Amino acid sequence: MIRQKILYGAGETGKRAYEHYSKDNSDSVYCFADKYKHGTDFCGKKVISLNEMSEIYGGFDIVLCLYDVFDVRVDFEEIGICDFNIWHDGVPTQKADLALYFSELYRLKKQEYGKKVILYGAGFFGEIAHGLYKDRVVAFADKSKCGSVFCGKKVISPDEAAALSRDCDTVVCVRDYAEVVRYLEGARVKNYSVLFDLEDDLRTEFISRKSFTRGTIASRDIVDELAEIDFIQSPEIIDDYYDKYFAFARKCFSVKSGRAAAVDYSLSENYYYGFFDGLRDYCGSDVRRYESPAVSHGYPVVGTRASVTFPNIICAGELMRDYVRRECNDCLYFSVGAYLNYIESFYGEEKVVHLKSQNGKTLTVFAVHSATGTDLRYDTDEFYEIVSEESKNFDSLTVCVYFTEYKSEMTKRFESMGARIVSAGFSCDLSFAKRLKTILLLSDAVLTNGLGSHVNHALSLNIPVKLTPQKIDVNSVKNDDYIKAIYNDSGLKLRAVLENADYQITHEQLDAYEPSTGIKIKKTKEEIGAIFDLSRHIIQSCNYQKSKYADAVLAAYSDLKYSTNPNDKLKSRLMREALD
Repeated sequence: MIRQKILYGAGETGKRAYEHYSKDNSDSVYCFADKYKHGTDFCGKKVISLNEMSEIYGGFDIVLCLYDVFDVRVDFEEIGICDFNIWHDGVPTQKADLALYFSELYRLKKQEYGKKVILYGAGFFGEIAHGLYKDRVVAFADKSKCGSVFCGKKVISPDEAAALSRDCDTVVCVRDYAEVVRYLEGARVKNYSVLFDLEDDLRTEFISRKSFTRGTIASRDIVDELAEIDFIQSPEIIDDYYDKYFAFARKCFSVKSGRAAAVDYSLSENYYYGFFDGLRDYCGSDVRRYESPAVSHGYPVVGTRASVTFPNIICAGELMRDYVRRECNDCLYFSVGAYLNYIESFYGEEKVVHLKSQNGKTLTVFAVHSATGTDLRYDTDEFYEIVSEESKNFDSLTVCVYFTEYKSEMTKRFESMGARIVSAGFSCDLSFAKRLKTILLLSDAVLTNGLGSHVNHALSLNIPVKLTPQKIDVNSVKNDDYIKAIYNDSGLKLRAVLENADYQITHEQLDAYEPSTGIKIKKTKEEIGAIFDLSRHIIQSCNYQKSKYADAVLAAYSDLKYSTNPNDKLKSRLMREALD
């Protein structure tokens, strides 16, 4: 007889696990357990506390459904739960894998306070690693720079570093790491790891420090394959690609020799949603991701991560300029306007016109959704009634769903209303922005129950937005007050101009969203290309060393200031705008 399950974690991952286990038998899941949400209901099941679970767990299979599992494991050990499964990125991890799984997690966790470290490579990546390991760094190892000082630490020879390896971990911080790894293997250095590059052809080897278990990247082949998939016409296949995509990402924990070191690259901004790729394609640039500005994504309010590897950032509007400048006086802040104005549609113009004619006047719904670390709740029955009523004035109804929600109860209910279900894809999908643009171009109006970047993108394409004033309850492992402000009041008065807007774009809406969207800003291909060229020149000039970045900015500005060359004059003007 198969035992019932208790799913620990009443959030997005728990919901996916519930749908998997209950698809054949709704009674296979007894209940959920959650440290912060006990006493509520989730997916039609009660949510109990950790203490309540400790009294009954012996009669059930426990499945851990959280990304951030470190503290939970300690909680489990304290109450004696040591026999459990993990639902990890859509796949239930078997008990036999737990020891290996946690040993890898704890190895990375311990890097925050573990042994002393020798950083192999006194250059760009060595400087990044020094910022990560800080006081744990004993020295740098570099055969071409031994005897010098780098980041305040002495630079020793590889042989000296090998002799110290028994007492220190070694982190390889060079782009061409294969030769160094061979040397370390030959010198029988065992405690080493590799800090990987962000270069385009090394996508398979990038691991995020704070969220490596979530698998934010995959192999280039899979990324390129994803970019070709039409999730607009065929959203039903998104689950298959979700499993395929993240199954590969889980394999990126290690390489044949040594384990992959963890590092938080802020330039991973340029791997999200295809905005960087769209801007680069627009101007025909061949700039590398790590030599370009970080293209800020998401809902651009104060609090968005502005600390990039180099203080060099592209934003749509001017909203974050003062905030970023407070963080770094030498920041190059480029406002380029709404990204979708530069990005191609996933469908060509002829197909868009044909589908619009076929679908008639279309209302597109964007429902707020939960994300990693944040659980959102609202009155779904009320929202369905609102959508049903609003759609009566349109010929067709489209619902754009978050990639984890295609098989959700919400999607089924919208399908029963006759809605067309679409999706823009994954966050690390190079065609996400292209599909989103197509979905909006096929729309005559947008209805939503929460603020988000979809509002900015719709208004930038002259698509009217109406916001239904529903209360959004937020539970988050992040800053709850900040998250609640975004979804409910925001402090920026962005909701008021959209509530009961009757699908008309007003001057008040455009004025309210101008700072975050840059609706009035439009750059030419030459200007966008010049921004990328400037960034590449400055980053190469400072030899990929963050400590020399400010000097490289000033040198570039001085060189361009009095030039009579038209291209240099264009770059000089863009630098003045960026430096404000």
